[in-house]
Order: sequence, then structure tokens, then C-alpha cells
Amino acid sequence: MNSLLKKLTAFFTRTSPDNPKPSPLPVLKFWEISSPKDHVQFLQFLSELLPLGSTLYLEGTTIAEDVKAYLKARPARPAMAIPRGTIWPKPQCFHMPITTENMVGLIDLSEHHAGPEICSHLHAYHNGQMYLFWYDAFFAGPKEFLYLSQKIPEWKIEEFCEKFGCTFTDFQVKADPSFLFETLPRSS
Repeated sequence: MNSLLKKLTAFFTRTSPDNPKPSPLPVLKFWEISSPKDHVQFLQFLSELLPLGSTLYLEGTTIAEDVKAYLKARPARPAMAIPRGTIWPKPQCFHMPITTENMVGLIDLSEHHAGPEICSHLHAYHNGQMYLFWYDAFFAGPKEFLYLSQKIPEWKIEEFCEKFGCTFTDFQVKADPSFLFETLPRSS
């Protein structure tokens, strides 16, 4: 089992008030992509990869104050429980609808901040499905990867990788329960 799966299994099988009863999901199919190095360009391209109506989840402990204010002013009602990527110190977490206006503003802010001042962990979901998970986003180490759902066509992934000089491969989460994202109950 590779180190990512070991970390995910250990992290996601622990219980907490946010995740009291982990439950297994079926095999999830993703594209494993080497980390792009430019966080501004990544954010500019992101909405081209994701379905309309997606939600962006940003988490971090070093998010800049103006970025926090921007995210707080554009909340989405959390529709998925996303296991935190940082245990201590307790991170701040934001769900933001991916709209043209929201992304333009986030991109403008990102041009004036280092990646970790935007977030440490970045995820995106749509209709109860994860489309992107990227722990240690924008750190771009040689063993850092982001994962995009295989619901995104391979030609889009090829275009993304060509633009950013990344490589990609098929990745399936088979270890049970190595990766858990539970849909939150909707309130009436």
C-alpha cells in the first residue's frame, strides 16, 4: 500500500465530532496528477475542469486575512463533510460556490499571495461527488499529487497536463475504508 493510502486510511478511519461513524464507499476512480507549480494558473484553469454548480473547499492555517474575508463573504452551504487535512492547529475551512465572479476574485487575490496563503488543502465537489482532492495543495513537491475524478474526460486531463507540464495516471482507491466523503443530510 503506498504512503498516500496509508495516510488516508489512518486519517479517515479515526472518529471525531465531524466524522463520528466512517463508512466505506465503493471504489473511486481518479486521475492522479503531478502537482502543477503555478497556483494562479491552476485556479484560472480549474473551472474549465469542473461541472457547473461545483463547490470549492479551501482549508488552511495560514490563509491571508483578505482571502479569509473574501471566502467568508461567498459561502456555500456545505453539502459534503470533507475530512480535514490538518489536525493541529485547527484549520479554517471554507466552502465557496464556483462561479465566474467568485473565481475571478479568488484568482485576483492569489496573484498577490503565495499558495499557502490561499489554502493548504483544496477540494471540489458537485452533487455529492468528489471531483478534486488535493492535500498539501500548491506545495508542488516531487511526491505531491492532486486527484481529479475520472468523470472528467481524459482529453481534458491531457489538456490540463500539457498546459502545466504535469503527468497523469489512472488511480483507483480500493482499500476499504481508505477514502471517505459522506454527503451531509439536506435540511428542509
